[in-house]
Amino acid sequence: MERYTAKPMRPAQEWNAQTPVVAQRLAIRKRADWRMAGFLLISCLGLATACTTSGYSANNPLRRSQLWQFYQKLPSPRAFALSGDPKHVWIAGVAGGVSTQTEAVDLAIADCERLRRKRRMTAQCRVYAENETIVWWGRPETEDQSTKNSVESP
Repeated sequence: MERYTAKPMRPAQEWNAQTPVVAQRLAIRKRADWRMAGFLLISCLGLATACTTSGYSANNPLRRSQLWQFYQKLPSPRAFALSGDPKHVWIAGVAGGVSTQTEAVDLAIADCERLRRKRRMTAQCRVYAENETIVWWGRPETEDQSTKNSVESP
């Protein structure tokens, strides 16, 4: 009966250096690691650039909504009214192509109020836009209004 004797093993570094297949695999793995690192770096830089260059209006869900796009196609005078609640449920009313801006605002708010009552929402409808102007934070002052509001010195 033959006896099996184990051969002494070579150290790992010596073995890796002497075996061309293993050395080739290690080289490929190092290149793949560098490629992955480069990909991650470029991805992070791209995302950082996208975050800093994108404006508020590009990320605004209202700008991407179908109702807003429909509103943009309506003839002037037109109005867009909104109502929302803390659960992030929003409703809107639109009107356009009527004789006056006041009538467009009244119709948009009436449409929004109808939907608000149907959904039993508590927030009141407010005008978001009139024609091309966003008036959610208040209407821009005209020259007549700004002279009325200014304090004249004696």
